[in-house]
Amino acid sequence: RGFSIRAQNAVAYHAPTWNGLTAKVHYTVNEFKNADGSQNPELYSAAINYDTGKLLPVGCSAFAAWEQHKDGFGLVTIGAVGRFGATAANTAGTSATPLHTTDTGLRFGAGCEYKADALAVTVGGVYEMLSYEQSAAPTGALTKYERNAWQAGGKLRFGDHEVRARYSVADKGTATIAGGAASNT
Repeated sequence: RGFSIRAQNAVAYHAPTWNGLTAKVHYTVNEFKNADGSQNPELYSAAINYDTGKLLPVGCSAFAAWEQHKDGFGLVTIGAVGRFGATAANTAGTSATPLHTTDTGLRFGAGCEYKADALAVTVGGVYEMLSYEQSAAPTGALTKYERNAWQAGGKLRFGDHEVRARYSVADKGTATIAGGAASNT
């Protein structure tokens, strides 16, 4: 949640491929900065990908990606009223301090494809770690939520036909509530 967005007006650099290695960095400007500047949304991301090319009939690829949203408020949508003991106070900081959030995501993955004539078999997997944090949260609001997930999948292609299968699991995560104990309900 919160990491499947398409940011507007981004500045990005995609490095040329060198020996199968590609790198990308991305920054999104703070178009939604509030009037007094106390909340200043920004998005940063970086990714690196390595492709082996076609070694005999097999080609493999691996990647690592990092993304961070400042003042993106992903935690507010996770900790909606009634979840994790949260209250409507999730949407505001304490009276003296504005609320700031830092949402961070890491993904790692790899896959390989074997081709022979009209047959191709692809297998792969992805592991993801997400962390949502907010400062100056009032008592009863979420201050942190973290969860891990993974996915394994495969594809069999023969002629003009494909059969795909994927299996994904996300753990229930852990949550920390301001003024209270950790919770993972």
